[in-house]
Amino acid sequence: MKPTSKLDRFLYAPIREDANGVMITVLSAIARQELDPWEEAARCARLARSSAIQRVTELIATIPTARAVDESPVQAANRLVKLLPSERGPSRKSVSQDEQESKNVGFTVIGLMAMLIIQWFIFRDAASDLAENSTTVPSLSVSASP
Repeated sequence: MKPTSKLDRFLYAPIREDANGVMITVLSAIARQELDPWEEAARCARLARSSAIQRVTELIATIPTARAVDESPVQAANRLVKLLPSERGPSRKSVSQDEQESKNVGFTVIGLMAMLIIQWFIFRDAASDLAENSTTVPSLSVSASP
């Protein structure tokens, strides 16, 4: 899976310092497990909140530490899971403005096409009626006089 900005807040969030003083992010914790960070983050985003917390807790628990930490793996997982985007499908109220504009453009195009088709039928019938009811106009011929 390719990196996406929707997952960046979660992936680049700090967890805690490593035993050697280096800050460990979610991305680095997942990579240490030899997993693809974006695939794993997307998988967590699709899980129910409690399952996502459990999975992130498992990832955090594997980070070695040589000193006491301020929050437990469960507390850290709770904090981090809040940064995941919801991929369970948008509710009717959460449709973005861009999606709504795309729908509006689509409806406008369909409406314009329908109007053009109706006008074509009307003018075709009118032209047909005009052709049936018209009389021939005598032609004027002009002859050149010498």
